[in-house]
Amino acid sequence: MRKILAKLPDDNLNSAIARCLAWTGMRPSQLNRIGRSDIDLEHATVWVPAAKGGRSNPIALPKAGVAAFRRLVKFADDGAYVFADARKERSDLGFEQRNVNFWLRKAAEKAKYPHKITTYWLRHSFATHMLESGASTRDVQHQLTHSSLELIERYAKVTRKGLSRVMARIA
Repeated sequence: MRKILAKLPDDNLNSAIARCLAWTGMRPSQLNRIGRSDIDLEHATVWVPAAKGGRSNPIALPKAGVAAFRRLVKFADDGAYVFADARKERSDLGFEQRNVNFWLRKAAEKAKYPHKITTYWLRHSFATHMLESGASTRDVQHQLTHSSLELIERYAKVTRKGLSRVMARIA
């Protein structure tokens, strides 16, 4: 994932969006609904609005996630991106997932990654990396805002490398 993200251009709004998705595990629809007031870079937190009027959930940002959201906020300041707070009257001002997927595919080609890449692949990769780094399934569940642990098990593969690291900590 890092090799592909490194191939994204720095001066591109869709690249900034892809990086935010990659370093949070958020769904594109969640990122499209956040407002500027939902981003707290000082505390490395983003409040993700729940679907259907539920309460927002805070998710943690790694250092790369803070940098990604700083870049996204810069695009907002430059007028290239309008946060959800200002989109209440016009729903067509959000980003389009197909544009982000286009830039991801271009970056994957440059990185010589042979598989199909989408924004949802970023979510899967993030969950897998969390598990490989020793995060509990509960931590992953919270970060991805899933209501059930079964959903985590459906697509987050536990690798032998990650399992070996956890077993080494137990011994």
